[in-house]
Amino acid sequence: MIHPSSFDAIHVLRGAALCVAIATATGCLGAGEAPDGADAPLDEPLGDAEQGVAACGVAQADPDPWFPGNTTSYSNGSFEGTGSSCLSPGAYGERYQCVEYAQRYYAVRFGHPNIWSGVGSAYQMCDNHPSGVHTFNLNTTAVWHGDLIVLPATPGNQFGHVAVIDRDNGDGTVAVVEQNAGSGGRRNIAKSAALCGLWSSNNQGPY
Repeated sequence: MIHPSSFDAIHVLRGAALCVAIATATGCLGAGEAPDGADAPLDEPLGDAEQGVAACGVAQADPDPWFPGNTTSYSNGSFEGTGSSCLSPGAYGERYQCVEYAQRYYAVRFGHPNIWSGVGSAYQMCDNHPSGVHTFNLNTTAVWHGDLIVLPATPGNQFGHVAVIDRDNGDGTVAVVEQNAGSGGRRNIAKSAALCGLWSSNNQGPY
């Protein structure tokens, strides 16, 4: 199973690995709405932004603590799980929305632009991504650490959601690191919930 966009050696290897394995801007969540996810219908909450949420800018989780750049996800404070931001925009977008984290991670780890043109909501990342970033189907292609999972907009969440994949759990879900989802920075999401997956040509994974 070779990725439909596998025009380089890296993703030829990714597709081959899956065959062997068979026997991973502004406003990611609508104001006042809870996040989408794996263990509940797509418009039901997985986290409660009003119960025990860390203060604005508190570090939550880091998929690459060994890396010298900033790959940490941060709390959106009292705005956690909403379309509002607890700080003014930074170099990578609205702090601390889910899109800001995805753009920051891909800029710091893989050298992509700080801001992705045409992205006003998380779901738009599937169709608007910089050169060297490609879409893939998480259910048919091997998932690597550092890929992104993008969730669609729903009646309860007009912006969708995006998260950095830490690992494929091997049970139809991926473990992610994220911002602004009321999860504390980590949770599992069903691959079947994805609108698309995104991978970087500069990701030498699968680690």
